Amino acid sequence: MKSLSTALVGLLLVSTVGGCAVSSDTVKFDGVERPATSASNIEIFTTPPDRKHQVIARIQVGPDALVSDYNGQTEELVKLASELGAEAVIVEYGSRTSGYLSGDLSNISGVVAESKFTVGQALVWRRD
Repeated sequence: MKSLSTALVGLLLVSTVGGCAVSSDTVKFDGVERPATSASNIEIFTTPPDRKHQVIARIQVGPDALVSDYNGQTEELVKLASELGAEAVIVEYGSRTSGYLSGDLSNISGVVAESKFTVGQALVWRRD
């Protein structure tokens, strides 16, 4: 049983260390090629803005187990949105917990890890 616990801890460690790289996924909703915008000019919202807009993509950064806050993920999301020509993003933050238990009723041990992720909708302003 000890070798199984050691193997699981090793697997978890490899998974966690592998999570150091920023992972992201982008789904574009149209085929329009837009010129990149400056990331510093992108407006960030946590709720849909009142201004007329079109959602051009959904971007997810993470989940990453070694992230203590969402700042780096938000910056990465804004950078990716700017590459698509977005003018604003609506961001939402989330996390998930995972782990494992090993041992028997008299000696239970385990590991729990929280992975944070940031999801955003990349927007362009409608001018009609």
